[in-house]
Amino acid sequence: MRAFLPPTLLALLLTVAGALPAPATARDEGPGLSRAEAARQARQQVGGGRILDIRREGGGYAVKVLHRGRVQVVRIRGARRGRR
Repeated sequence: MRAFLPPTLLALLLTVAGALPAPATARDEGPGLSRAEAARQARQQVGGGRILDIRREGGGYAVKVLHRGRVQVVRIRGARRGRR
């Protein structure tokens, strides 16, 4: 019975690991801009702050940033990395 425990445990772990969701960055990246990159660009445009929300909008993202007590919505086009 002991000989079957490690292979059975390994098979169970692999089955459970395959059912777990992918990290958010892997799911949200497409051929264009990732959510993380849109957040970075929006934060850079307003001079820092906290990201409150990121939503797909048209071909890009609408990013809500809280900076110095004010909420600003920054629209980031979904162009390829390195372009705007």
